[in-house]
Amino acid sequence: MIAEIINSIELGFWNLIITLLTKSSLLRTIVRSTYLASQDKGMMRKIAIVLLVFCVGFASGLLIYSVTLLVM
Repeated sequence: MIAEIINSIELGFWNLIITLLTKSSLLRTIVRSTYLASQDKGMMRKIAIVLLVFCVGFASGLLIYSVTLLVM
């Protein structure tokens, strides 16, 4: 029963994705660019550094906000 539901959801997902990729050249370009970037080790390193800086900045912002709430 659950396997049938999961298969149905997966089939619906892939039908939607295939339709979107067929009709949208922008989506195809995004998928192609993402795939090519993931194959380049240097680009993956740069993306990892950017994500690390983003996470540190976000955490710092939350920390500063929390401290200002506690102080006031």
